[in-house]
Amino acid sequence: MEIAKATTTALVGVSLFLLAGCGNQQSSATSKRSSVTTTQTKTKTTHQQDQIVGSFVDSEDGAAIQLKSDGTGQYVYADSGEPDTNDQLTWKKDGDHYTVTLQDSNVSSPLTATLDGNQLTLSGDSNWNTEHFKKTTKKLDLNKFLADQHKQNGDANNGQNQTADTQGSNNAANAGTAQGNDGSQDGNVKDFTDSMGGHHHVVMSGATDSDGHQMGVDQETDPDGSSHTFQYIDGMMPY
Repeated sequence: MEIAKATTTALVGVSLFLLAGCGNQQSSATSKRSSVTTTQTKTKTTHQQDQIVGSFVDSEDGAAIQLKSDGTGQYVYADSGEPDTNDQLTWKKDGDHYTVTLQDSNVSSPLTATLDGNQLTLSGDSNWNTEHFKKTTKKLDLNKFLADQHKQNGDANNGQNQTADTQGSNNAANAGTAQGNDGSQDGNVKDFTDSMGGHHHVVMSGATDSDGHQMGVDQETDPDGSSHTFQYIDGMMPY
């Protein structure tokens, strides 16, 4: 009986040892799987952040954005009618998109950036026009980018202005030839410099005010180069 009891005790000990070994193996396998999953997640996140780091250009809207690996960056926009936008920014990953915060008092809420391959879309509230950027591998100087945008726009605008000036001169000449029967000054051109040094280019409209004074449009250019447009009334302007 004592031999059987000893044999039973030995079998129980062996079973416990085997179960402990299996438990350790399962724990080790679970730990390895967890480690692999964590590494894959970190690698995927790092890859996404590597993709968004760099320079992106929206040539159609005249905007560009640079995003640095430390979570900072810069956004620029060449505005033909207002001062350029040139803002520092911070960015961070937020789920499946990125939150971009411009250091600009005129932008009241953060922007949302989404990345699809090398395409970056920047959107915001109703006061922000959604912009679509394409990543560039070229080294981008944002100040030069702004200057280039103005140069391109300036060339186009100059061409339009020259066409408009030519058409205006032709119209004025034709109107001057046709005038005379009603005493109107329609199309007459007056160029003069006032006492403050401002140059005036006046094109008479042929209309008169309530007192019968001839009226026109006065395009004034100040000595500093700034331009203004006024209504001209013959004999009433204190130049």
